[in-house]
Amino acid sequence: MLVGNRVANMIWEAKLDASIKPGPQATREQRLRFITAKYVDRAYVEPISTTLSRYSTPDETLLAGIKKNEVQQVIYAMALKANPNATDKSRGTHAVFLALAAADPASPSAVGGQQPEPEKPVPFPVAEMLVQNGAEIPTTMPAFPLSRSAQLYVEQKRGRSVGISRDGIGSLRPSQNAGEKIQQDMESRLHKRMSAGGRLAKSPIPER
Repeated sequence: MLVGNRVANMIWEAKLDASIKPGPQATREQRLRFITAKYVDRAYVEPISTTLSRYSTPDETLLAGIKKNEVQQVIYAMALKANPNATDKSRGTHAVFLALAAADPASPSAVGGQQPEPEKPVPFPVAEMLVQNGAEIPTTMPAFPLSRSAQLYVEQKRGRSVGISRDGIGSLRPSQNAGEKIQQDMESRLHKRMSAGGRLAKSPIPER
């Protein structure tokens, strides 16, 4: 992710009283309670306001951040429980496609609509964040062209989903929401760190 702990915590800990943040001597239960309050309950996230967003809803904030490829705004919208499957009102375009197009616009001069092969891998942090928080890539492509890198990203994600379902291994729970996934991830990390005797490190956003 193109965002550090400090920037992410400005969102996830905006209303946090520093005195209640677990220190090195905190117990496992204290840390788990804090993690749950922070990432699942979103207890320390600043509510949406005209100061923090020009938009009145989390979904509008999310879509605007996606179109500008602003990771911090997207994180804020997701922290406000924006829908990762939101669609653009003007064309009904899915959030993931908007994120791919914003990060790597298609070439307008492509011959016959064929996009050139990418010279190097293109990262899609916003699209990945959406997918890992419950976004489902539509089966039909958007009305506008996607770059070759974006097309490859879609193919990879679709192939992974098909592979998982065919093998019957690691199938995703349709009912699992972002909060449940975050809680599971955080509990897993906490168990690993505690068993290793290590101290809980700050995490920017459930590694998205």
